[in-house]
Amino acid sequence: MAGIRLEGLTKRFDDGTVAVRDVDLEIEDGEFFVLVGPSGCGKSTLLNLIVGLESPTRGEVFVDGERVTRRDPGKRNMAMVFQSYAIYPHLSVRENLAFPLRVAGVPPVERDHRVVEAARALELEELLDRRPATLSGGQRQRVSMGRAMVRDPVAFLLDEPLSNLDARLRGQMRTEIARLHRRLETTTVYVTHDQTEALTLADRLAILDGGEIQQVGTPREVYRAPANRFVAGFLGAPPMNFLRGTRDGMDLVLPLGPMPWPSGLPDGTVTVDVGVRPEDVREVGPTEGRADDDVFRFRARVELVEWLGSESYAHVEMPRGGDSAQRLVVRLSPGGDVAEDDDIDIELARSRLHFFDPGTGIRLRVDA
Repeated sequence: MAGIRLEGLTKRFDDGTVAVRDVDLEIEDGEFFVLVGPSGCGKSTLLNLIVGLESPTRGEVFVDGERVTRRDPGKRNMAMVFQSYAIYPHLSVRENLAFPLRVAGVPPVERDHRVVEAARALELEELLDRRPATLSGGQRQRVSMGRAMVRDPVAFLLDEPLSNLDARLRGQMRTEIARLHRRLETTTVYVTHDQTEALTLADRLAILDGGEIQQVGTPREVYRAPANRFVAGFLGAPPMNFLRGTRDGMDLVLPLGPMPWPSGLPDGTVTVDVGVRPEDVREVGPTEGRADDDVFRFRARVELVEWLGSESYAHVEMPRGGDSAQRLVVRLSPGGDVAEDDDIDIELARSRLHFFDPGTGIRLRVDA
């Protein structure tokens, strides 16, 4: 196992495209670290720079404190698992698992031992003599992971490994990958655009956009205190609601109505983007709610209801004038029967609001 450190890592392609820009990052020994972001944000390129499949334009890569920036991929002792299974169709599962060891000249006895151990860890023992064509997608991906495991690498690098699987198999494989990491405790760098994978698997994660890291932290840290509007909007399903607020004397005027101007915002602030997650806005009965200065209540009309089985959300119209394009997504009470065109009472806690600079998107700190 080994820690990985990136210093000022930049990748500019020949056409001038900057895929990764000045990335400084430290991944701890044994950590499950996730690189997450939308398509084209640079996360796969960053992974390729770590393993050596791409050479940086500028910057350095260190593994266990040793500079490996110019070292060939085969000499970095890292194992890649790709979105495509990258297994040989004419070889059995056993032969696929043994292939990288045979190429590396590992003696047959040790080779067989490693293959059996990997098959046992991945529950492939009964499939060792079968060909890939007879396996399910999830089984093929486990074989692909087994080929990486047998090498006993210092780090696993996984590039969108579950993208080709259906929703049910993705859930199963996500659980298997988490269990495998707990068992092996090998440093793992995992690339995904799927926020569910990122939030459930990561010890820590980095959110990328435009080749730059927007925030690094634990899943709870980045979800509860996003560094900027991009992170706030990217993480969360449904995504965070954003409303434009303006100052009017001592009030912050929102499409929901006025509320006291939050203390702690920078001097001279006139407009601010206010974010609130759907789960922090709740439907209440007409007589429910607390007599609390922190609670902001309003009434709104339902435009659309999304029922998701265990929970449902309503898209509601703003109760006041203003930007007609703005809408609010609200979590509904479990088991309720709210329908389109209903008027419902809603409350949110002011302490759960997030404030962002409308120009830069940077999160603004307010006094508690």
